[in-house]
Amino acid sequence: MNSSATNLGKLVATSLGKTDVTFSHVQAKVAPLLLQALLTIPQVSQISYIRKDGFFFGLHSQANRQIFAVYSNNSFAKHPSGRTSYPWYTQRVDSDTGNLYGEVVVFPTLANETWIQQALNTTNGFSLLGNSWTDDKIPLVLNIARVDKVGVVSVGSDLKWLLHVFSGIKPFGGGLYLATKDGTVVSDGIPNTSIVLEENATISFQIFKANGDRITLRLNYEMPKEYVFDVSGTKYVLYPSSLDISGMQMVYVLALPYAEVQSRMHQNLVIMSVLSSLMIVTVVITMVLTVNLARKETSLTAALVKQKEKTQQLERKSKNQSVAFETASHDIRASLAAISGTVEMSINENHQGLELATDLRIVQSSTKYLQGLLNSILDTSKIEAGKMELEEKPFDLVKVLEGVVDLFYPVGLKKEVDVILDLHDDVLTKYSQVKGDERRLKQILSNLLSNAIKFTSEGHVSVRVRARAMSPNMQSSTTASDDDRYQRWWSFLFSRSIDKCGDAEAVDEVEREHCMEFVFEVNDTGKGIAKEKQASIFENYVQVKETEHEFEGTGLGLAIVQSLVRLMGGEISIVDKEPGERGTCFRFHVVFKVLTSDVHGISDEEKVNMSSGSNTPFCSPKPNDHNSSTVVLFISSDERRKVSQRFLRAHGVKVLVAKTVGELSTTLKEFRQSTSKVCSPGSYLNLSFGYLTRPSRSPKEVPLSTFDGADVSHARMNRRATLPGFILLVVDTTQANFRELCKVVAEFRKESKDACFRIVWLGFRCMQAHGLDEKQLPPSDVIMPVPLHGSRLYSLIDLLPEFRDKLPCTPPHGNPHTPERQVEVEEITRISPNRSPLRGKKVLLVEDNSMQQMIAKRVFLKNGVIFDTCTNGNEALTFVSKGLTDQKVLGAPHILPYDYILMDCQMPVMDGCEATKRIRLLEKDYGVHIPIIGLTAHSDGEELSKFVTGIDSHVSKPLNEHKLLKAIEDLHRRNQT
Repeated sequence: MNSSATNLGKLVATSLGKTDVTFSHVQAKVAPLLLQALLTIPQVSQISYIRKDGFFFGLHSQANRQIFAVYSNNSFAKHPSGRTSYPWYTQRVDSDTGNLYGEVVVFPTLANETWIQQALNTTNGFSLLGNSWTDDKIPLVLNIARVDKVGVVSVGSDLKWLLHVFSGIKPFGGGLYLATKDGTVVSDGIPNTSIVLEENATISFQIFKANGDRITLRLNYEMPKEYVFDVSGTKYVLYPSSLDISGMQMVYVLALPYAEVQSRMHQNLVIMSVLSSLMIVTVVITMVLTVNLARKETSLTAALVKQKEKTQQLERKSKNQSVAFETASHDIRASLAAISGTVEMSINENHQGLELATDLRIVQSSTKYLQGLLNSILDTSKIEAGKMELEEKPFDLVKVLEGVVDLFYPVGLKKEVDVILDLHDDVLTKYSQVKGDERRLKQILSNLLSNAIKFTSEGHVSVRVRARAMSPNMQSSTTASDDDRYQRWWSFLFSRSIDKCGDAEAVDEVEREHCMEFVFEVNDTGKGIAKEKQASIFENYVQVKETEHEFEGTGLGLAIVQSLVRLMGGEISIVDKEPGERGTCFRFHVVFKVLTSDVHGISDEEKVNMSSGSNTPFCSPKPNDHNSSTVVLFISSDERRKVSQRFLRAHGVKVLVAKTVGELSTTLKEFRQSTSKVCSPGSYLNLSFGYLTRPSRSPKEVPLSTFDGADVSHARMNRRATLPGFILLVVDTTQANFRELCKVVAEFRKESKDACFRIVWLGFRCMQAHGLDEKQLPPSDVIMPVPLHGSRLYSLIDLLPEFRDKLPCTPPHGNPHTPERQVEVEEITRISPNRSPLRGKKVLLVEDNSMQQMIAKRVFLKNGVIFDTCTNGNEALTFVSKGLTDQKVLGAPHILPYDYILMDCQMPVMDGCEATKRIRLLEKDYGVHIPIIGLTAHSDGEELSKFVTGIDSHVSKPLNEHKLLKAIEDLHRRNQT
């Protein structure tokens, strides 16, 4: 409390400054400080500021917490008659604002109070006992502190709490006596005694017996010690001493019954003895346990050393096994590649033996199956070993999807199963430029599509894809788990870990901002998978079989798919279908980094109408008038017809569908009757639609009577700006009744000579099979390859006149100003020796497998190549070194000894990786660079990654003419750029 008075004095001095103080200054600057101290300092009930010139302002609180102000606003100079006539006043105080209010009442003067006189005369401050200004005169401890030369502050704390505390101190039936050094008694808790403070720190302690006798003891409180005395057979112990309470020097005497003290001391000794015994026992037990633990630790260390030796031995064995397994897998791949290459060459060179060609194709098919089986087993081994890594590169997601689905379309066609690509919305095409592992995504889709087609005997298999921005919940879906809570507690204990985790989370957050989630669904109408078997289909070596050996396979496919999906940051599951709906639907989602700037700004409008800034060649502009054109779809597949109809309607195009030839005839008649508009050839029949149209030439005479009058409509067209009656007829030529279909189309042509229409024929091969050639069609007709999905649907809406002026991008193939008709023809490029870019080239073949050497030699001989062969990297290094030295001796060091080096990866003595490194070091001395083409038995980058930094290109085995020429062509193209 004394420190509170001192600090308050400093605040008051700072507030007043050095100016001449008037009562207005006191009321304005000092009164608020006093009120704040009264309300905030505990146990303070009275506070005041006094000056030597007579100014006084004080505050005190009463029992009802009402605060009153006591003040004197006159100085002694104005009352020369003396301090007795000096006026004092009291008034209520608002505790919220500090303002005085209510009636001003004259208060008895305090100028003659002893403590005020002492306070005004003090230089350092002091403490004393005083009374409150209230009527009940409650005792207070007054702490006086100097403000400046003429002013002091007084802080009075209520003594009730102190009296209450000391009056309750009666240990073991004893008591406490407490008084100030000037003799003022605060607490007299020792009965039947009289205590008087004398000079020289002496206390006169008198004890009254029951018979009236008096015992007097003199105690010295400056030299604390025990005093024992006997009263009526009861011994007491006295402890006198001094203490400081709130800056006030006080004296106390503590009286305790001797027996109780001895008993308590005995109890304490017993407790200490017990605790000491327990401590000794604990130490002994601890030592015994430590010894036992040391023995166990020694034993465990010895066992650990033995186990470590065994582990190292097993690791060496595993490493040797892995090396042997890798070598064996390389040899198996090389052998299979040699068989496949030999069979392929035999098939290409065999022109007469039909049975032999059939047998060779069987061998080739079995070889490919064995290669796929081996690859699955090796992929499973890498996944289990945790060595599977992703190769992230930029690619076009839409092109990859369409390529995979187009690849499996003929496979499904053999089983009369339609394979369909359903792009959910245009958001996917807008964000199709992504960065990820394209090859692994193809592997996932190929596996799921292969299984779906395998287990579907009728109906369709559809691949549906949609894109969506990553939500915050998705980005941190497991933040509330118990493990994470524990991690946060441990991170809190280790601040360095917090910083590292925070940095990692910040990096992940930046990476996630440029990522998007793509959801894939592979849906089929096959047999489906029973509920009880769905939980186990993603396990290794598990197959869902209806009968024994019904379908071939190892049961590794879906397990590999699940591992790859999880490696790409996603999950795969089976989606429940509606009751009665057949088949199985696999859904998986993966996360790719999108190469466009705005990933999260996907509006609802963009899902229907893509912006022109798309990085994909597909575009979907909105027409000005949604009713200006009509598309009539005549497609055999129900699901494909629904997907195409939904796609066109999403782009604002009116769509009519026909399931049968009869419905098509009726639909065309109704449309012909509802419109009689005439179209202008300048408006939309300019056939510069790139790869969608054929060259403008005069139509040849069509032998079928069904096409009479096909070209007459072009001569009768009027030039008009609007085309409200345009119709686009999409005809699927895979329909069973093709001739009836042609009659309906011919009838529509004949009756619609003045109408605006175009016809799109789907399926060139089927047209040829029915004897209809593209040259027999009018130039306005369009032949489009099957299947109709993906980019072909976008190409379809490009034919509508209201979309032509709004195309923000160019079709991906061909020049729009050089029209040509795209047909579904598979062309095999063959390069004759006289045109081969390898003719006359010198090649060094480094290959240890004799079969691969034989295949390569036959390719070289066929293309007129001069070549040397060796079986390991050491021999190759010798060949190159000798060739470079010879060229330098001949004075032509810039001439390469070999135009190309074909280097195998795994070989005895020295492998291709080490040989490539040494050749590159050797080349630096001569200032040359020999192109090295790596030969790998596997195309998944496992071997390629070992020496990718040294080679210029690579070719996967089996080596054939097409692969070699393509690799050399790529080298030439890179050198030119």
